Amino acid sequence: MILPARRVSMLGADFAARSDPESKRRLSEFRSAGAYVLLGDPGLGKTTAFEQESRQSPDARFLTARDFLALPGGSGGL
Repeated sequence: MILPARRVSMLGADFAARSDPESKRRLSEFRSAGAYVLLGDPGLGKTTAFEQESRQSPDARFLTARDFLALPGGSGGL
């Protein structure tokens, strides 16, 4: 199943959503980031979006939060 491109709002250092137009970006624009956090209410499709993104990048590795925490070191150290 192909999902529409997800658009997300970037948060500022104070964790408030920025109101400038550049704050809304496609989730795919973050593929080059070493890591990022996607926050949202239950049922909005965060897991599905991450699964889809991981299939689009050969270097990506999809992990659930539970699997991330179970990595060696106990706190998700990659």
